[in-house]
Amino acid sequence: MKSLRLFPSVGYWQIQDKIFFDRKFYDGLVIYKDLWGGPFSVCLRKSKAPIPKFGLIEFVENSTLISFIFLANEQKLNVKHLLEADVILASADEYRNFVLSNLCRKQNLTCIYYIEYILETRYQINFLSNNSLLKKIKTSIWLFLIEFQRIAAITSASGLQANGMPAFEAYGEKYKEKSRALLYFDSRNTEDMLIQSKELEKRLTYLTKNKPIRLAFSGRISAMKGADDLIELARVLANKNIAFHLDIFGDGDLNQYVLDALKDPQLDTLVEFHGAVDYQTVLVPFIQENVDVFICCHKQSDPSCTYLETYSCGVPILGYDNKAHSGILKIADIGWQVPLGNIEALANKLIQIDLDRNELKEKSIKAVEFARLHTFENTFRNRIEQCREMVSHHV
Repeated sequence: MKSLRLFPSVGYWQIQDKIFFDRKFYDGLVIYKDLWGGPFSVCLRKSKAPIPKFGLIEFVENSTLISFIFLANEQKLNVKHLLEADVILASADEYRNFVLSNLCRKQNLTCIYYIEYILETRYQINFLSNNSLLKKIKTSIWLFLIEFQRIAAITSASGLQANGMPAFEAYGEKYKEKSRALLYFDSRNTEDMLIQSKELEKRLTYLTKNKPIRLAFSGRISAMKGADDLIELARVLANKNIAFHLDIFGDGDLNQYVLDALKDPQLDTLVEFHGAVDYQTVLVPFIQENVDVFICCHKQSDPSCTYLETYSCGVPILGYDNKAHSGILKIADIGWQVPLGNIEALANKLIQIDLDRNELKEKSIKAVEFARLHTFENTFRNRIEQCREMVSHHV
């Protein structure tokens, strides 16, 4: 049986002498193992990222049939990291993985990259950071130069798995054989987490009662994710005397900004900040039961799992026309978009939505239908199937 080895961009955390994984990442590994059906291993680096407040799972030796290779953060990859592997699946968002395609060619192994970010998104993230202008300029130059290495690595690989339309359009075209590039949409929502028909019908009944439209946002509370624009949108809606309620979930460097804004008597009864909550037991049930429209002010084009996870709750998205959002709307009528950063346009579109709640109902139903095609299980099944095909043909 062929052996699959994963080289992700996600790392592990070490707390004292214990190792921890992100739970979403670990759940994905278990599905990889089950769907692959043969030897499966993971080579990952120690993370420099802050330890998450929620969603960690402790690594227990020999608790699964997954083999782990733990690297130091700066450790370089070489041939020994490919031993006993037949097909390599590696993140092309991690520049230290670029060496793998050439190593695999020399060892006659199949190498498939997967990728989320395009260069534009990396620039957007850089300039929305809190770094100094000089640091941002230096980082932009580095990003530009490293992109040539990324394209070379992807082009020389056997295949590609692109998360979201922006990455698929940017990198999938590097192959003459279009079948070598697979489009997928990331989501942690399993089939049993999709909103049920009766629950959706019950929530949609609310829209017939002429009550305030219910809005929500979940994610990082940061400028990159548009948390500051959420507050400005709420102010515009309040000034226009629109009946609404906005629930905000998440954690980030703009937490205090949001909390301070909610001290304003104009907003304190219209907007509620919940902070970080457990995804599966708190956030998903809340959105399924209490949200009509998800407000997505993402200022960059990364293929956030927020999109598919929101659709799986039967909730359409109103957001900016970043490439990730507009890419989905090209293939599915499940939301609305306005020009990036235009809060007035966002408010005016919401007013139109509020006045045409039948359209809102239709898009809610279409949203869950789209999510059903891209559940956690279906997504991984498609990705594993591509690995099988590539290793059998050894492109």
